[in-house]
Amino acid sequence: MFADVINRNRIMYLLSILHFHDNVLEKNKVEQVEPLLTYFNERCKFIVKPEKNLSIDEQIIGYKGTTAHTSFWQVMPKKPTKRGFKVWTRCGITAFVYEMILHYGIAELDLVKDVPAGSSMFMDNYLASCKLIKTLAQPGYGVTCTVRSNRLQKCPISTEKQFGKKKRGYYEYFISNDNTCIVVGCKDSTRALLGSNHIGVQTEIKL
Repeated sequence: MFADVINRNRIMYLLSILHFHDNVLEKNKVEQVEPLLTYFNERCKFIVKPEKNLSIDEQIIGYKGTTAHTSFWQVMPKKPTKRGFKVWTRCGITAFVYEMILHYGIAELDLVKDVPAGSSMFMDNYLASCKLIKTLAQPGYGVTCTVRSNRLQKCPISTEKQFGKKKRGYYEYFISNDNTCIVVGCKDSTRALLGSNHIGVQTEIKL
């Protein structure tokens, strides 16, 4: 008898998770989970009142399995969760996540498309560049970030070797001709490069 092999509850459970998907027609590798991510991001918009100061950074969602495609998961020894799925998140100062995008195929402006004008965003140098700072200044976004030396758009700031001869605390800065971007180089143990379109070097405070 069929009932001796599998019971009704088991059949109903299998039917509840059964789906058919043509992998050949997939537009991208995350197509099957995109509806879940979209639903998550949409719900996050209505849970709390949006904050004006936001952080854009990478996070790791822990994963120890072996079935996911290797292009999805990464190993990052310096993170609290060292292995898993890398995602980019937009968070507020309360640590609430407003949006989450899988690292696969992210574009620079994906995480700010729903951010109200006038918001201030802080990010590290992975995504940041002088070009991005200027681009986000146009719709009214404030951006402050660290910047890599190869993304300065010919800014004539002193080289790291020249900074090495300066005393700790020394700094210099340059402002773009259209006044939409400032790049600050400061000497700590090494040279640090900062960029912004809404924060300058004044007022100085002596500690």
